[in-house]
Amino acid sequence: MRKRMRLGLWLLWLVVTGAPLLHANVGREGVHDGMLFILMIFPVVILGLRLAKARLSQQRMTWRIFKGIGLGLCIVILTFGPLFDYAFVFALLLVLFYALFRAWQVVRRGEGTKRFAVAAFVVLFSLLAATNYLLSLNPVPSTPWTEQFAPRTIRTIVTNEEMFLSYAKLDANKNGIPEYGTLEQLIRAGLLPPDLGNTGPLGGYRYVVVLTGDPVRDEKGFFCYASPAHYGETVRFGISLVDALRGVRASARHTFASDETGVIRWADLGTSRPVTREEAQKWEKLEGW
Repeated sequence: MRKRMRLGLWLLWLVVTGAPLLHANVGREGVHDGMLFILMIFPVVILGLRLAKARLSQQRMTWRIFKGIGLGLCIVILTFGPLFDYAFVFALLLVLFYALFRAWQVVRRGEGTKRFAVAAFVVLFSLLAATNYLLSLNPVPSTPWTEQFAPRTIRTIVTNEEMFLSYAKLDANKNGIPEYGTLEQLIRAGLLPPDLGNTGPLGGYRYVVVLTGDPVRDEKGFFCYASPAHYGETVRFGISLVDALRGVRASARHTFASDETGVIRWADLGTSRPVTREEAQKWEKLEGW
């Protein structure tokens, strides 16, 4: 009877903690590995107690239920993370306290010298799981990581072209009307970082500024675009300890372009190549930019 009741309580605990975890990951690509590692603390603790043959004192059923509900609430809070403001930090500390207390019981009530190694493993795994959880709170970008920087940089180029024009940095035909500048001229003017002009691209993209018009007869316009440095190749980056080891794969496939109108357009050209203003004007507008 007691074993059945214990099994029932474990099943109830798994339902309470597992349901919000599944809900939190609906629609995501992959699983929140930080939360999974937190859940794995409990089987690691139980396995450690069994390996060390630690004999624990019998606890009242009401205390077991209260402890199970408390840990379950901690898991719920940790599942939704920052939605609970700083409450998730307190919940994480409680889970860590549970794991460290059990590790202390392994040393105190376990048998043989192996209990020290088992306790050390429980402590190390719990600390690594907590660290991995905190790092994995950063969400995986819905768009490839390298492609998030390209439209931002295009917007920066457009803004600084307007600044370059307003500062009257260039007047090639000497008619008193300022003109836009090349990428190198904007960098020399201190409006763009030097890394932007390197052949080793910033964020996996190459940035190009093309001046249009003949400065001898008329004023210049400008057209800028960002093309993938290596179309379709993956870039590895980590958002948690696990991701840092295996690498989250993201690839650059889209080309972004804009001009003096400030409208950013984008397209997947199937490769990385130069583009023209006329071609880019037929592309889809990038919403939100």
